[in-house]
Amino acid sequence: MRKPVTSLAFGLAAAVFAGLSANGVGCVNQPNGLSGGTEGTTTGSSMGSAGTSGGGAAGPKQDPKVLFDALQDEFVTACASCHEPGGLADRPFLAPPDRYQSAISWPGIITKPSSGSILLTYPKSGSPHTGKNLDAPDLKDTLMPKIQAWLDAEAAAIADPVDMMKPQIPPAAPIMGFNAIYLTPLDPALEGVAITFNADAITQNTLKLTDVQVHTTTKTGVHIVHPIFVVYPVGADPDPDPIDSFSGLDNFFAEDTSSDLGPGTLLLDNWKTNAKLSIVFESIEAYTTGGTGGMGGGSTGGGGCKSLTEFMNSASPSSSSAASAATAARTRRRWPPSTCRSSRRTPALRARRSRTASRRATRRTARFS
Repeated sequence: MRKPVTSLAFGLAAAVFAGLSANGVGCVNQPNGLSGGTEGTTTGSSMGSAGTSGGGAAGPKQDPKVLFDALQDEFVTACASCHEPGGLADRPFLAPPDRYQSAISWPGIITKPSSGSILLTYPKSGSPHTGKNLDAPDLKDTLMPKIQAWLDAEAAAIADPVDMMKPQIPPAAPIMGFNAIYLTPLDPALEGVAITFNADAITQNTLKLTDVQVHTTTKTGVHIVHPIFVVYPVGADPDPDPIDSFSGLDNFFAEDTSSDLGPGTLLLDNWKTNAKLSIVFESIEAYTTGGTGGMGGGSTGGGGCKSLTEFMNSASPSSSSAASAATAARTRRRWPPSTCRSSRRTPALRARRSRTASRRATRRTARFS
């Protein structure tokens, strides 16, 4: 059994942006029930050690949204031809009407430290990026420093995780719509396994998640114990689900299934505008039906077999039932179905009996005439 690790990352952070080039990284089979939908529907971020860009001391905290608004026009001018809906790259992280929300919810843009952001590592000279690079002569001293300052502010606004000793997904802004969180960074054995949900901010303080599902691959299931959804308001301490909605959850999800996580819905009334979302697990590990990653009998929405002895006792027939079954078997051997009375009543037999009865009647008539 592989032990889950506590490395923090959303699954597709680097891979999604690397897909901008024709020389993108390799891929694995999609989990069951997931198909290639609209680009940009996968939430993600990669996370390393605490800090900002890693270069120089951090300055006073600034409002990330204010910094983005100040650079938005330049950003759109430089990049929107590829990165708006229908753009050449088909990676619309600058989608209107709320370009800020689109940017912060795109996989790998907001990271802690900010040096891991794909905006600082990918669209630069020497990379496979085919569009406008941010270190181009006309941008490296204008737009690039502004993007760096904005990303530093975003990183500084992300509070430290609630419990570094437990496996967890790092905070990232959910897309208002479909989100997919890949679990590979929590344990390499979970490659391709994902949690998906639809997010809807029904009020400024309430986030509703529906269709919360676990998708496993054809080779790997997952055992999940007590997941906690945690809200990270901008510049504030993390705020876990106030009612701990999944406190009693201890489920085995078998291979090649798509199943609800608990009831499949979650209402977070501690939500804040532009906040980020994380998931912390009591434990999470790869699981295969009948294998070593948990006890057998995975299900598509419930727990596996937690007491094999109890299951076997309840599943085995009682001594009296067993005796009855043995008696029935001996009876079948002694009088197989092919020789039972009902099987002897064939049409040919009935016709022969009819002829015999007719001859007997004829003899009786002759005897008394």
